[in-house]
Amino acid sequence: MDELDILYHGEIQLLGWGESRARGKYITIRLWDVEEDPLEPFRGLDVKNDKSMHILNAVITRGDIVETVKEEDYGKIASGLYASGFFIAPPVLEKIGSDKQFRAWIQKQPSAISKDFSEWVDGEGRCEAAHVRRSNEAGVSYKPPYACIPLTHDEHQLQHQEGETALKPREWFEKARNKYLIAWAKETLLKTLGNYEGFRDVPPELLKQWCDKHDLMNYLPTSYR
Repeated sequence: MDELDILYHGEIQLLGWGESRARGKYITIRLWDVEEDPLEPFRGLDVKNDKSMHILNAVITRGDIVETVKEEDYGKIASGLYASGFFIAPPVLEKIGSDKQFRAWIQKQPSAISKDFSEWVDGEGRCEAAHVRRSNEAGVSYKPPYACIPLTHDEHQLQHQEGETALKPREWFEKARNKYLIAWAKETLLKTLGNYEGFRDVPPELLKQWCDKHDLMNYLPTSYR
């Protein structure tokens, strides 16, 4: 399966829905996020507004899914895990592992920017876990859990001294955070379930049992139900 690009993860406001001969079935939404410009990934796309309605939580992804289905290949079913945001849902992450464990994993990855390491310890490269900072409603910066990317010491210092935009655009940091978080969640859960190479190899019933044990069935996509 090709990896999906997560365009947006957060609250949306459902503005309206309808059906027409020209447009077919459609919905319109309003986006919120703590970022300055949550519309950045959608520039150039058509967006319509209508009356205010329900508040929802959504994950919007983009990408082509290419599957070769064979006997005992569950890739088609597993693709729903990525599209639904299963691997970035906070309750799921808490059962997969702690924020401390995620940060320890991050420190073993090469820099997200330069692909270098800060240092070598016992033959293994080390980086620093740099938080992708966010702002609350009062505009105060804070460090949310499961929100780190690997940076070298110098890159991390520059981030602290001059801000994220001294290294990369803000939207790049959010996408990088999701990329590393999904990679860690997948790798850790696959080991927990039995050292599988990918979720295309994991029997759906096995993942359902794990979710049922941790009261996470509501986070499984419909392909598993």
